[in-house]
Amino acid sequence: MELAKQELIDGEFTGVGTSLKMPDGRPVPPLVLLTPPADYDPIRIKAGELIAKNLRGLGMDIVAKPVDFDTLVAKMNAFDYDMLIIGWSLSSDPVGNVFDILGPMASQNYFAWWPTNNDPNNLHEFENPWYNELYGVSTLADQKSQDLAIETQLLGVKAKESFDRDMQIKYTKHAQGIVADALPCNVLYYRVNNYAISTMWAGWIPYFGELLNVYSLGSLTSAAEPPVIEEVNVLLNIPDKLALGLDSPGNVVVFDGDGKPIADADVDISGTNVVFDPVSGTTDADGTFMFNAQGSKHAYVTIDVDVDSDGTVVSISKIIEVKAGTPPMYFLQAVPDELFLAPGESTDVALKVTDHVGAGIPDVVVELDEGLLGYGSVDATEVTTDASGEGTMTYTAPASFPMNKHIEVRMSLSPVPAEGMTSGDVNTVTQFIVMMNMEDSDWHFVQITDVSKIACNATNDTTTISILATDEAGDPLEETIAISYSNDAALMDPPMTVDTDASGMADVDLMWDDTADTNTTQVWFQNGLVSNSVGAGANLLYKGTTDMDIYGGYFSIDLTPILDPDSEDTLTFDIYVNDLDDMPADVDICLIFGQPSDGSTAAMVDAPDYIMSSLLDYA
Repeated sequence: MELAKQELIDGEFTGVGTSLKMPDGRPVPPLVLLTPPADYDPIRIKAGELIAKNLRGLGMDIVAKPVDFDTLVAKMNAFDYDMLIIGWSLSSDPVGNVFDILGPMASQNYFAWWPTNNDPNNLHEFENPWYNELYGVSTLADQKSQDLAIETQLLGVKAKESFDRDMQIKYTKHAQGIVADALPCNVLYYRVNNYAISTMWAGWIPYFGELLNVYSLGSLTSAAEPPVIEEVNVLLNIPDKLALGLDSPGNVVVFDGDGKPIADADVDISGTNVVFDPVSGTTDADGTFMFNAQGSKHAYVTIDVDVDSDGTVVSISKIIEVKAGTPPMYFLQAVPDELFLAPGESTDVALKVTDHVGAGIPDVVVELDEGLLGYGSVDATEVTTDASGEGTMTYTAPASFPMNKHIEVRMSLSPVPAEGMTSGDVNTVTQFIVMMNMEDSDWHFVQITDVSKIACNATNDTTTISILATDEAGDPLEETIAISYSNDAALMDPPMTVDTDASGMADVDLMWDDTADTNTTQVWFQNGLVSNSVGAGANLLYKGTTDMDIYGGYFSIDLTPILDPDSEDTLTFDIYVNDLDDMPADVDICLIFGQPSDGSTAAMVDAPDYIMSSLLDYA
């Protein structure tokens, strides 16, 4: 505390320890630190209270406020918070954890920490496409923090493109230091988790203390024939609060990767201190399984849903609160007529507010949190219940989608507490609606069609890489492609971008530093300005005075890399591997398939939860 006080005094803050004021004389604004509730996680709420206590000791007006976990997550997603405490489940891959979760280009950058770059030639390098382009969210970082975000992103590129473990550690630790300096978030503590390996597979190879590595993935074998798997998506719709002893309606929605409902999927639902009717069944033609839930004990409970669709099993969970209805209490139910909407379609959402015995309550205002809606519109953000405690809100999907994928819309609805009531006396209902994308796919692909010399030397120090940019139909794209290198210091002024012509083709000439010793670099091509893009890379070699047993190469595909999951189409990979003398090499190779960029692991058998997008870099 004394060190913190001195830091504030050195920073020309006044009122330290009493009523803190900023260097310009303005008072530090009041802050709210959101935490999970005590019966959900007593450690996090205690940590929040201690942090708030210490900050009050510095002269800040701050309180720690526990909220429902779903509300906490919703506010985090919407950047609607001053400070909050939440837990993360991370993988065993430190590179992915730092750059794919904390990094400025992460698809779940809940801190709005990325740079705003006004240089049109560098937008692909630094701008976060997930939030800036898709969600319309601007950065919340000041210029100094933006500069640190750029530095972190560059380190992430180096860490992911390096095959040297020591260099990966160096770049990742450097980035951790930058995150600690920029402080978009801070780590309070962590738990040590056990690491288990399935005995169904043989061929695990320990490598630098890890069993999950590219060498293991290339050698794993199993006697079992892998089942045919379809992509199955599951949503659970149930109020965040249940009235003790009162039936509340809920439903499970199951749909495939094309956004189409999956009928006849087996559904099992369970949870302690909650009675379900029915506890199991199958989805109807609309992919929906309806049930009633009745809480039997005042507590937070976990509802588990298991869905089996032709052998593909998906499990999801949700934590809700069962609350004893001591008057006055408002319990809200929300049931949409349609759960799947095409662009421009509408659905009525039936609302009902009841008391603790299930009687409808008139003249209650039900509010929609419009900031969490994301897409589409409603006819009114507030609805007042009639004499039966009922009302209707109409949701309309947008006429066109901002991105080329199916979208889950979150409707967060709450009754407005009457005078004398608190937010703890009402429940918040989170109702999901699926907007079905009807547009054709929109992908940007890069293929390497030729490399004039995979291995160069002092006599022949130049090579040319030819690339082809196409869309999902194989039609050429005239666009700017970004180029990155794992070892750009070994090359003479390597270009960072290249423009394809009307036929989608481009050539890139690279010259090695002929004073260098034997080394290698990976060259990666990708359109970073769009989210639906797939790149391609080549590993190039340079032979100096030191002879090494290393190989370089690339592969190309005869068609665009898209397969219809309902067909028996195939892709042919032409693979080229040369040695240091630029001669074809007789070596074993393995082709590793990571998860696709849309995050689906449907193509992987028993895909673990911790597989992150960093695995895609090896594909």
